[in-house]
Amino acid sequence: MATDLTEKIIQPGNSAARPVRIHPLRRGVQVLLAVLSVVAPFTNLFRIDIRTDRLWVLGQDFSAHNALMLFYVFSLFALVVISISLVYGRMWWCGFTCPQTIVSDFADSARQRLRKLTHAHWSRTRSVLSTSLWLSLMAVAAVATSATCVSYFYAPATVWQTVVAPTTDIGISTAVGILALFCFADLVAIRRHFCKTACPYGFMLGVLGDQHTMTVRYLWERGEDCISCKKCVRVCPVGIDIREGPNQFECIGCGECIDACNDILPRIKSNPKPGLIELRFGLDPMRRKERMTVFQRLGLWDGKRGLVAVVTLTLIVGFMAERFGSYGVLATISPLGTIAGDSRSIHETYQLILTNQTSSSVRMSLSVAGIPGVGIYQPADVVEVDAKSEKQLTLGISAPRAALVADRRYPVSIVARTTSGPAAMSKAATFFYVPGF
Repeated sequence: MATDLTEKIIQPGNSAARPVRIHPLRRGVQVLLAVLSVVAPFTNLFRIDIRTDRLWVLGQDFSAHNALMLFYVFSLFALVVISISLVYGRMWWCGFTCPQTIVSDFADSARQRLRKLTHAHWSRTRSVLSTSLWLSLMAVAAVATSATCVSYFYAPATVWQTVVAPTTDIGISTAVGILALFCFADLVAIRRHFCKTACPYGFMLGVLGDQHTMTVRYLWERGEDCISCKKCVRVCPVGIDIREGPNQFECIGCGECIDACNDILPRIKSNPKPGLIELRFGLDPMRRKERMTVFQRLGLWDGKRGLVAVVTLTLIVGFMAERFGSYGVLATISPLGTIAGDSRSIHETYQLILTNQTSSSVRMSLSVAGIPGVGIYQPADVVEVDAKSEKQLTLGISAPRAALVADRRYPVSIVARTTSGPAAMSKAATFFYVPGF
């Protein structure tokens, strides 16, 4: 006798209830992300301008040469991706938010709609017309996608201007053109093949996932209710049969098969039944929603997931507080590699960037510590920085030879402290190198 699984984890568990449809949610998320990806460079939500050496994160302006900042940003993103994947599997990224999925869904949907619009199935001529229109639309989409990507590295207004007038900036228009060719090839020929064969995220999740990771599951214990309509197979964007088992590598967790089954079984007038496919944390057929704790319903089934969630949240909050809430001024420093000396002192130069994140002009005093007798000989002790701006200057540090040992690196700290305006302080660490005498 088949196990009664009318109490489902996510989908409603009775034939009278209207199942939650996943397809409209996917489309809504994809449209929102597509719009956001175009808007983000213009609003400086995230952008690296390689011509001005500037980095923007959530509207905050940083020096792009600060490789450590970039490392923090991308490491934190990778950690968030891994943490969410451990709990929610491939659905949130592969099924909803992955750029490859978004463009593939757009290409597939456009082709289907154009074929219906031109009635391509009626004649060969109409089929050629449909294909030509589709290829033209894909070419436009490839250029738009390319321009959007390049906008994250060059001034967005200039990038989109080169789309209309390529001679405006030959360097940018060349970058857009080359990337557009790759995007066009992806839209026309690759699409789902990448997801099914080469996606590194799919391989990574094969290592991260366990018995509690969310997956799309066919309820094999109710297999006798399946009427073999195969709609779940027809709507699958990667062409798999979910009835062959969960955790198939090709499955992107989009949930289209869930909607397909819920469109059929609950609407059979003679014997309506709940759908046979659902999203589930794990594969245990006997789990019941009413027995779950709040944390289990969120996917936090064990201590490992709870620890990952706490660590990730702590790092995100700490990162935001560190970079956007703690300092009114920020000092960053990097060696210029110029070293000179005389019989009494060793001199070394650095590039110092003072950033004023307050809404008023400030004066900053500079000091250095770390070596007995160390001091600043360039520039003046006090530097003025305008509101919401930065100042780049060459910093010269001098240390007495008597306090130094040849061929050694000494850690030193540069302190920038406001002497006017809002009270703030920032410290930048670097090394003072002493060559062999």
